[in-house]
Amino acid sequence: MNINVLEYLEMSTKLYPQKIVFADEQKEISYEKFTELSQTVGSYLIKKYATRNKPVVVLINRNIESLTMFLGITYSGNFYVPVDLELPKERLKSMFDTISPVAILGLEEYRDTIKEFGFELESYESIIKEEVDRELLHMIRSKAIDTDPLYAIFTSGSTGVPKAVLVSHRSVIDLVECFKTSFGFLETDIFGNQAPFDFDVSVKDTYNALKVGGTIQVLPKKLFKMPKLLIGYLCDKK
Repeated sequence: MNINVLEYLEMSTKLYPQKIVFADEQKEISYEKFTELSQTVGSYLIKKYATRNKPVVVLINRNIESLTMFLGITYSGNFYVPVDLELPKERLKSMFDTISPVAILGLEEYRDTIKEFGFELESYESIIKEEVDRELLHMIRSKAIDTDPLYAIFTSGSTGVPKAVLVSHRSVIDLVECFKTSFGFLETDIFGNQAPFDFDVSVKDTYNALKVGGTIQVLPKKLFKMPKLLIGYLCDKK
């Protein structure tokens, strides 16, 4: 029985190491390389923060790097919190105050923006220059249980105050297993991700693909307003 979503990634990496797992408008990455980078992020966080089951914010965009940071945080034994910097500053401040993250990860271009909120950025570009520490990763995994938190996503804040919903590995595993049984997804399937990474619908795309060894195409945001071009893009990416 699976107790951690990383088991999906690692099994698919073993079966399909050179297969593309994620692709965005600019680039694509194989299962093997994605796992290596995620483990690098995880090793860095374990060494620097030595925490478990704590929130780590990811400043998201529609790119492979955001997904790498998600799984890297998972490897560290902590849980990720996707945050979109395009949100109003008042809402962002409320989210940071609520979650009290131990670290904020993102691309270097976000450094000055995040300083406005009193945080120092952990730059993705710098983190991936580090080395994987398999002994540390093994130590963290040996402590894992299925009810460990995987991610937290904020609600729309319709009451005026955004609330963070915390979701465990077990919840996602149960969902993915049900989807696999109901829809019969295969390793040949290509998933088109339209949902933003700070919206929980995107979780279905990510972990269903990892479960079966499929591929995710992260659809460019600009295409959502141009159906004709979107259909062409979908056909081109199969």
